[in-house]
Amino acid sequence: MIHLARTAVAVVLLCWMFGCATELSPQEQVRQTLEDAENFARDRNLDQLREFVSKDYMDAEGRDRRGLTQMVALYFRNTDTLFLRTRAGAIDFVGSDEAHATVVAAIADVPIDDLDLNQLSADFVRFELTLRHEGKDWKIVEANWKSISLPEFLN
Repeated sequence: MIHLARTAVAVVLLCWMFGCATELSPQEQVRQTLEDAENFARDRNLDQLREFVSKDYMDAEGRDRRGLTQMVALYFRNTDTLFLRTRAGAIDFVGSDEAHATVVAAIADVPIDDLDLNQLSADFVRFELTLRHEGKDWKIVEANWKSISLPEFLN
């Protein structure tokens, strides 16, 4: 049994050292970025969440990275709890270093999974995101959002 464990550890180490693991496709990388950002938002971890926003961020309302961060910080301060359910839609690429993604979210102050969405008092939001490949990470360079209805969230 010990021999088997040592062999498994050796294989993992060799793969790590020599890159045996398959690299994620750009589509998978963007989806992983969105999932990681959602987890940090759910945990209300503003410092980690900020890392997903490009230093070049600018939205249609004129907010830069700092302005967006301040808005999110204010939201976190004004809400005691934050529960999310998101769904990423289509991800379209413009060249190899820019992607457009649509994410819909239900944002509530009670756990969403335990309730019927029709009876949930939640904000439903559609986010239109532009991400750019910066170094080895995908960063949000623009975000626009609007309130949507429950049927729009479910579609």
